[in-house]
Amino acid sequence: MINTNEEQRHFFQLYLKFHEDMMKVQVKNMQYLVAAISFEKLHRIDFGKIIKNGDYVINPHQILVEENDLEPMFERILPIMKKYYQDQKELNRFEEFNDKRKISLKQLMKNVLHKDQSVWNMHKGQYPISVNLLRKIGEYITAPYLELCSEYFSDKIVALEKDLPYCPICGRHPIMAYINDKQDIRLYWCQLCNTEWKFTNTRCPFCLNEDQSKIVHIFPSDNSFNYITACDVCKTYFKVYDGQFDNSKPQLMVENLRTYKLDMLAMSYAYHKPGFKAI
Repeated sequence: MINTNEEQRHFFQLYLKFHEDMMKVQVKNMQYLVAAISFEKLHRIDFGKIIKNGDYVINPHQILVEENDLEPMFERILPIMKKYYQDQKELNRFEEFNDKRKISLKQLMKNVLHKDQSVWNMHKGQYPISVNLLRKIGEYITAPYLELCSEYFSDKIVALEKDLPYCPICGRHPIMAYINDKQDIRLYWCQLCNTEWKFTNTRCPFCLNEDQSKIVHIFPSDNSFNYITACDVCKTYFKVYDGQFDNSKPQLMVENLRTYKLDMLAMSYAYHKPGFKAI
């Protein structure tokens, strides 16, 4: 529990520094993947058919990365986690199990992309490592691959006509949106793969509730361009950047980090991010 303003300030600084360091590493991991694998193999995927069938493009069967490709990526991520992760003993256990090849990084990657996220439960008791840490590492090693896949399919994403409440690349729900009603632009943003895609409706993207009386907007007191949109049916929220008063569209990855206090505000109202309930 963060009680004082000083503790909040310190936590926020660490939060930003961790993500800044991780983003630098992930850029290197993306550069490594571009050289290591051929993304042209993705041309076999029928993007339009998959979306028409209500699915997302990169599932556990569409992973071009092999186990050996993931090890150098993990070696870049590990020092960042060692610098910031609280439970160092648990992280050391993971490193030991991975060194002995008792943990498959590719299996963690498959779990991240699995439609049924209860798949993580199979690891309970399998290792002396929390599912939370397994999931985090899985997401860190998966994100660079997904972002490159998103770039590969960028033209098809822009041309999407179907109004999707989930990311067309990885199937995750949006955690942020960019709205500029003056320019008729409405975009959802996926945190995992950095994908942006168009939407037009005002229903809840999480439970598909269309009752506008159950959709609430929470505006912070600092009169910023950002606010919270939440659903009182599923108690889930996403953050919104209102671009009608700003001539330049921000990078939503950066904006998401910068507006961490909005996440704290949403949780204070008992709303939670998709898939993670506020405690």
